This record gives sequence, structure tokens and C-alpha cells, in this order.
Amino acid sequence: MKPLSGAKLALLEELVHANSALYHRVRAAGDEIHGRGGLSAGMREILAGLKRSGPQTLPQIARARSVSRQYIQAVVSRLERLGLVEAGPNPADRRSRLVRLTPAGQRTLETMRGREAQLLRRLPLEISKKELRGAAAVLEKIRAAFERPEWAEQVRRPPET
Repeated sequence: MKPLSGAKLALLEELVHANSALYHRVRAAGDEIHGRGGLSAGMREILAGLKRSGPQTLPQIARARSVSRQYIQAVVSRLERLGLVEAGPNPADRRSRLVRLTPAGQRTLETMRGREAQLLRRLPLEISKKELRGAAAVLEKIRAAFERPEWAEQVRRPPET
């Protein structure tokens, strides 16, 4: 595959910057609507990931979020103390337990999603369903490119000077 350069590279950089800015703004909005001192953005993301993908091990959660297993362990431990998740047996590996939502975690997530939906409904955004689908598809393609094995090789190689 040919490396990006010129205008295409500049546009990709612009998109990455816009996506990062949007991500941070959405996290801040989540903190505002869910109350500061409530669940952190990381905790909310883990609950949503468990709902979306079902029970997972700590390493699976960490890989999906590109963070350390130790970080995920700390967040999951807090969620367990709150009664929102539980770790249970894993038929595939006795050493790595499966983390799953509890009924309280499910209710908490549904409440949070309801608040978020109310907020998003009021967002003054004039954009078509087709544009939204296209934007989601582009972001998915970029995310998938980051996960390709040849990309991992590029990251491990020192930059050429």
C-alpha cells in the first residue's frame, strides 16, 4: 500500500484532530450530564463495552481500549465495589475470569444512555443519516487500518530520518 502524502495526509491529520477534539468534548458532556463524582468516563466506557460485546476478560477489555491490563483491573475493581460488574468463571481459561454486567450495572447503563439520548436529541446538528453513516464508515476504516499487522510493524520500526 502506498504511503499517504501531501493533501491527503493533511486531511487525515485534520480528521484525527477533529475526532480527538470531539472525543474529549463528548467525555466532558458525559461528566456534566452524569454528574461529576459519579462514574468516570472510563467506567462508563467499560460498562458500555460489556453491554456491546458481552462478558470479557481483563486482557480482552484492555486490548479493545488500547490500555494496560493493570489500568483496566483498577477500573473494574471500582465497578465491582459499586456492584455494577462481577467477575465469574471463564470456561476457556480458569486463570482469566470473565467480567460481566450485573443487573445493577445494566440498569445504571440504561439510565446513562437515556440521559445521553435526551442530550443528543437536542444537539443543533443539521446532518443527514447518509452523512452520519459515511462518517462512521470512514472512522471505522481508519480504526481498522491501525489494527492491521503491517501497521504494528511500522510502529515498531524506528522512523526514517
